[in-house]
Amino acid sequence: MPLRMICTGILLAWLGGCVAFLPIYTSRANMLTYATAEQMPAHNLAGAHLCG
Repeated sequence: MPLRMICTGILLAWLGGCVAFLPIYTSRANMLTYATAEQMPAHNLAGAHLCG
């Protein structure tokens, strides 16, 4: 098994169910749609509430 897969598996196990709620960050290079930009704060707030 490649090392990358092992490390990814360990990280996912450590993060548990919160991996889906990691904050979304943007940079100047991002090309966001209006809908995506509108949903990001709700996603980030949900993650903070559920996972700390």
